Amino acid sequence: MRNRILLGTLSYLVEKYGQFPAVREVSLSRYFTTVTLADRSVGCCMSYYSGQDHDLEASGRAIAKYIHDDPLKVTELAEHAAQLLTSGLIQQSNNVVSSVLASVVSAASERLLQCPVSETYILSRTLPEAWFKDAHAALIVGFGGFLGTVCRFSHVRWVHVIDLKYENRRHEIDSYMASFKNQYPDRRFTVSTHIDIHRYMQDFDLVCVTGSTLCNDTLEPFLENKASGSRLLLQGQSASVYPALLFLHGVDGIATTLKPQILSDLARGCYSGDRLRPYLEGKLPWMYLSHRSGKSRNAGAFWESVRISEDSIASMASREHV
Repeated sequence: MRNRILLGTLSYLVEKYGQFPAVREVSLSRYFTTVTLADRSVGCCMSYYSGQDHDLEASGRAIAKYIHDDPLKVTELAEHAAQLLTSGLIQQSNNVVSSVLASVVSAASERLLQCPVSETYILSRTLPEAWFKDAHAALIVGFGGFLGTVCRFSHVRWVHVIDLKYENRRHEIDSYMASFKNQYPDRRFTVSTHIDIHRYMQDFDLVCVTGSTLCNDTLEPFLENKASGSRLLLQGQSASVYPALLFLHGVDGIATTLKPQILSDLARGCYSGDRLRPYLEGKLPWMYLSHRSGKSRNAGAFWESVRISEDSIASMASREHV
């Protein structure tokens, strides 16, 4: 298991706050994975696997039984995947394990995230506009999220979206992006399935990453290649984990929600996840966590020293679409 941030957060929570309650239930679905602890804390994260109802039911039940008495045994799931997962899911074991791990960490974080005062973060119920101050080039990782918000700021001159499912959602995404291009014809809007993170992250002074990167173990390359002086925001339902290590590794702000207990009941036996959609697609109030250290990032200075070159744009042309 490679997800150092989630594993580190798990260790941090145990060291700082003690043992977790037992695992009461694990619900696997083709939409979100849900974990409920004995104190009725709920964690919920994107599923990057798919399977038949009977495979999801049997595997979820087996995982719950295995980690019931000790949620920390989630770190051993990969070693026992062959015994815990049905044949219909075994080829996707890494994705199942990652989503369950993220959901356990989310559930273990839930009580702490309910505290209005924290030594780690500053909580706001309104979106901090300072997160977007002075940004000139924004990378949106995962279609949606802060895309509409970023486009409202006139100082953002280039918005590039990467979405792994772009080829399957091309019509939807292109239509959405075209509306911004028509509204702001003097600004640049592009989209692709991916970019070379190691090469092009230096071109962006604002990076908005979907929280589901915690579930598929793809967040760390964005953090490792973050440009000096830039801001990185984590946004989405899957980002509801205690943020100490996220802040330590370069996340500047987190937008997410608390998960109500009703999600556990709705997830039970719903392998499509459709009963969760009203809550996870608009019904839950957002919360915004900023790093309490208050360490400022001089995006203006960053932009003076780094420019988007014509070579950079030309090199991306084969993968991007206006």
